[in-house]
Amino acid sequence: MPRPLVALIDDDPDVRHLLAMTLKRLYRVETAPDGPAGLELVRAQRPNVVVTDLGMPGLNGLDLCGTIKSDPELARIPVIIITGATRGEELPGGFWRLGTQADDFLQKPFPPEQLLAAVQAQLERAAGYKPLPPGTGSYGE
Repeated sequence: MPRPLVALIDDDPDVRHLLAMTLKRLYRVETAPDGPAGLELVRAQRPNVVVTDLGMPGLNGLDLCGTIKSDPELARIPVIIITGATRGEELPGGFWRLGTQADDFLQKPFPPEQLLAAVQAQLERAAGYKPLPPGTGSYGE
């Protein structure tokens, strides 16, 4: 069985390279330098997870996520948005969690293990993994 495919979309070549090296430890990785190329990649490759930067020219991460989630053929693909923005005014629409369709967000800088854990969590969620109910120690029926 092939390793899961992660589409990594970021306009900063250094960040894209660093994140790709981290992800390649566990996953196959295809990269794109901007939102429009990333959307083409997602449509052509149907990755298991998309990791995208928030602030990109042409098609930012929120718009890319919205486009993916509004396409019935792509909507089930989990999207993780990463951003270095720290203040609301730096973010499209003045927010980054409320009103979005992203499955997860990571605030830069983050340790490599946090990215790997976020991707793995989305893969498990997409595969139907359900966590144990809190405090039960077992799966409920």
